[in-house]
Order: sequence, then C-alpha cells, then structure tokens
Amino acid sequence: MFRRNLKYIKSSLETARPMLEVDVKQLDTNPFLLNTPSSTYDLRTGMQQEHNPEDLITQQTETDPSEEGQGIWQSALNTFFCADDDLIRYVKEITGLACIGKVFMEALFIAYGNRRNGKINFLECYFKSLENLFMVNDL
Repeated sequence: MFRRNLKYIKSSLETARPMLEVDVKQLDTNPFLLNTPSSTYDLRTGMQQEHNPEDLITQQTETDPSEEGQGIWQSALNTFFCADDDLIRYVKEITGLACIGKVFMEALFIAYGNRRNGKINFLECYFKSLENLFMVNDL
C-alpha cells in the first residue's frame, strides 16, 4: 500500500472511531434480556423479540427454547423432584435468577439426596444449555 493512501485510511478510521466504538460499560447492561441463536427474550415478561444490535448483548445461549423434548424434560423434573410442583416451580425460579447474572438474593443452594436421584443430571443440563453465559475461572 502506498504511503499516501495509508494516511487517508488512517484519517478515515480516526474520523469514524467515535461513531463505531462502544464503551465496554454499555455492553450487556440489561440482565433481563436473554439472547438465543434466533431471538432475544425478556425474562421479566417471557416475550420474544428479534435481535436488536442496540441491545448490545455480547453473549448467547447454546440453543433456542423449543417444545421439542418438553415432555421428556418435564418427566425428568418430576423424577428429580418427586413430582413436587412447588419445588419444581422454586427450582425454575432459582435457576432463572442464576442465569440473569445479578445478585437479587444471597443464598447457598445444596443439591441433597440419595445417590442416583438426578442431581448431577439436572445441573449438567442446566449448565450445558447456558454454558456460553457462564465464565469459568481456574482457581
């Protein structure tokens, strides 16, 4: 590239920078927006919306919500939590709070029970579905 062309390119980039650059503090500011491969969901309302670049969301789930396999998942929840609807609703609420990534409640949750009752299977499914949202730090 010729030297004289380089100065025009640099000038153009410097002029455009304020229009293109985003402050890191502007990214992922709405914890209630869950970005999936096909759309964004408002976790407060459950409403689905098209992706909007102005939301400045940088993370995305592995999969889209779907009714495919819903019966199997509901059956698994009934097995894991002994068909206790109140407990299932509570676990859904807690896991939903966890995926928001903000502290609304300080609590320690312990998966307790006899061996082979699905504790690890449930947690593995949960973490796998949201693995792109969680950062893993080596301690």
